[in-house]
Amino acid sequence: GPAWVSPAGAVLGWIPAHVFQVTGRLATRNLSRHKRRTSNTAAALFVGVAIVSCLSVVATSAKASVNDIVDTGLKADFSISSAASGQIPDNAVEAIKGVDGLKSVSSNRMIFGAKYDGKQVKGMTFAAQDSLFTDVFAPEIIAGDANKALRGGELVVGEDIADDQGWKVGDTVKVSTENTTVDEEATAQAQADYQTQVQAQIQSLTEEAQKLALAGDAAGAQAKSDEIQQVTKQAQNVDPATLVKTKQVTVTKKLKVGAIISNSVYRSCVFVNDDLGDQLGTKQTMFTMQMYLVAKPGENLDKLEQRIKKAVKPYYVISVMNRDEYKSTMGSMVDQILLVLYALLALSIVIAIFGIVNTLALSVSERTKEIGLLRAIGTSRGQVRGMLGIEAAIIAVFGTVMGMVVGVAAGAVIRAVYEADGLSVLSIPWDQLGVFLVLSILVGLIASVSPASRALKQPVLDAVASE
Repeated sequence: GPAWVSPAGAVLGWIPAHVFQVTGRLATRNLSRHKRRTSNTAAALFVGVAIVSCLSVVATSAKASVNDIVDTGLKADFSISSAASGQIPDNAVEAIKGVDGLKSVSSNRMIFGAKYDGKQVKGMTFAAQDSLFTDVFAPEIIAGDANKALRGGELVVGEDIADDQGWKVGDTVKVSTENTTVDEEATAQAQADYQTQVQAQIQSLTEEAQKLALAGDAAGAQAKSDEIQQVTKQAQNVDPATLVKTKQVTVTKKLKVGAIISNSVYRSCVFVNDDLGDQLGTKQTMFTMQMYLVAKPGENLDKLEQRIKKAVKPYYVISVMNRDEYKSTMGSMVDQILLVLYALLALSIVIAIFGIVNTLALSVSERTKEIGLLRAIGTSRGQVRGMLGIEAAIIAVFGTVMGMVVGVAAGAVIRAVYEADGLSVLSIPWDQLGVFLVLSILVGLIASVSPASRALKQPVLDAVASE
């Protein structure tokens, strides 16, 4: 920092020195007197702007990458999602499939707990329709034929999982799942045992009621009769779920790796077709997380969207998005992250203002006689304010520019590291960086108000005689 103070002062002070020849040159020279102090003062803005600039580059690059994926890879006209734990109800799926004007409906169902050669992989397993790679996302193929593999009952594996497991096209993998299913035999036996228990209880109460009646105890017999009715009513209202018995069923399939794909949205996924999905999972453990719809050629998309929304209207948690809305939704998530970053920047600005005020106040205190002499030879109050304002502005801009350079460079490096995971586009938010720069000038000017007022409060003769 201190090594850059003089060069930065010469560059940043060039315009003020030529616009305000006296005050601009004085302010630029004053900065070089205490290089380390100037550098430390700019540090607060440097740190805050560096962090925000870095994460802004990453966030805007993520936003641009998502837009690029949608524009170049997504073929579907509509996307369906749910706010209810990501689960789209089966009835909603059927209602969507019944909408007129759709060429294909692709739904991805997640298979939980799938193991490969006895181990879980770092990714997710989905059951998908044959139209996934033809109508939804075009696969970026490393090896094999993804479309043929999915249709033929083979595994379509993302590049990350294939690299982790050392799989190649043609390898045979043992896929296993453990599912909890209803034990029909045990459930039937439990229901029969419950009925037998109820009948025995009713029989016992009936015999007791008859004995009491023969003994002349009418009240006791009536009480037993009421108890019989209560037991019967409880048996009629029993929850059937309490009598259901379950069992663990292990399903094992030996499947070939048919294709390896590298799309950023598929890199950590394994796909099987719907038939294999139904064998590996159950309706209770598999649910639809995302749906993609493709319209028939020549179909009016606006009218089709209205029909789709009408079909899912009974299901309040279902969201229907066209391509533009899909991009906007992804972008709004990034914007929410940026709001947190701006709050961080605001905090660093507050800290920086106090730092610049303290530095200028100390500088004014050290230069009391100098400022008094300047005023004595005719320097106006406005020129003194201008000199201190330019000093503060250059300090603020110095910290901001250094922070932007370091932050943008760090953001570009992070983007390059995660390029294979979807950050394919580098986007630098020049407009935001320009706002940061303008804001830094305002911060400097605001910070100079208090020290300048203090410098002008002391009478000229007292200032000259201060030492």
